[in-house]
Amino acid sequence: MPLLRAAAVAERAHQLTREDPTAAAALHRDALRIRLDHGLVLGCVDSLEALAALAGTPDGAGLLLGAADRARQETGYEAGRPALPDGAVLRRGRALTLEQAAERALRGRRAARPVTGWASLTPAERAVAELAVRGLSNPQIAAELFIGRGTVKTHLARAYAKLGVANRTELARAVP
Repeated sequence: MPLLRAAAVAERAHQLTREDPTAAAALHRDALRIRLDHGLVLGCVDSLEALAALAGTPDGAGLLLGAADRARQETGYEAGRPALPDGAVLRRGRALTLEQAAERALRGRRAARPVTGWASLTPAERAVAELAVRGLSNPQIAAELFIGRGTVKTHLARAYAKLGVANRTELARAVP
């Protein structure tokens, strides 16, 4: 069910946008890839607009927004359509097909690590998770790694989410 899978990935990306824009962009690219692979045009438009909001440059954002706007016009997809000022970058984006814009958004911007599983953990998340599996408490982990207790909780929460576990027992069972 690619439509639902892409929607779930995109929703997770929206949740991470303020906290971790890099991870959010990687998830939006994952959702875009699913949508592109399965011909989910309207979803591709949504993904391009979400990636435009996270683009590092006005030119990058403008190209993606222009392409999304063109696809909206071609498909009649009006829901959630942003108001766009006219400009050279938007016109260049409108010259791109949806597939060209999607490939541009995906090209060379793959996340260095996967989104789920042990390989997706950052070094800090992995260190905290490994100490938690060894049975250390949050204060002990904080002391061991010279970080705050709140930071330990944050790293554990992110590790749980990436590994699809809910607690330390499930975390221990998930160790490869």
